[in-house]
Amino acid sequence: VFVSAAPEAFGFLGENPGGSITFQGSQIVTGGGMGLVGGNVILENKTELTGQDGATIRLEGQSILLQDESILDVSAESELKAGSILIESGEFNLKGKSIVMADGLSEQPSGSVSIVAKDMDIEKGTEIRVITEDGEGGGITIESGVGGGMYTIDGSLVTDAKGAGAGGAISIEGGGIVVGENGKISANGAEGAAGGIRLETAGEVEILGKVSSDAKKSGDGG
Repeated sequence: VFVSAAPEAFGFLGENPGGSITFQGSQIVTGGGMGLVGGNVILENKTELTGQDGATIRLEGQSILLQDESILDVSAESELKAGSILIESGEFNLKGKSIVMADGLSEQPSGSVSIVAKDMDIEKGTEIRVITEDGEGGGITIESGVGGGMYTIDGSLVTDAKGAGAGGAISIEGGGIVVGENGKISANGAEGAAGGIRLETAGEVEILGKVSSDAKKSGDGG
């Protein structure tokens, strides 16, 4: 287990971050934030990168891949608040039951996930989630920037609220968006309001899976 108070402690930030960074089965915990910048960034073989107490984890590279049940996690824990995950890449792929998560806990608000990628593939069985209980819900934002390509979502994007808190919003802007048969985009509420879902594209939107923004109990729909 590696513990870091600053991204520089890992040596991945510099003026010319052109090499690849690969973690295989690693367990890394940071309380002060972490930045991984490389040509390709790969997390595989059940690697776990955990940010505690409001930490921000930032991944930046030409290609970013999470596979083999790897986890990026900045969720709230006990008295420690949730943090943020920032991903910026030409191509972002989530495979093999991997998870990106920034959940809240009890009255602790959830964190947030922000992705800027020209192309993105979220495979079946994977998940990006920002779930809240009784606290304020954070959101998931995905955008392509200039010259956006194709977003394929066959896994899950979830910002549900499980208790009195309001669900977070999901916003996706891409050149084209396909929600596959196994895909799910969910911003549901329970006792609180549901979050909103926004899909914007210069090309086509094809929805074969499930997109929902509903209040399950007394809250308002998104």
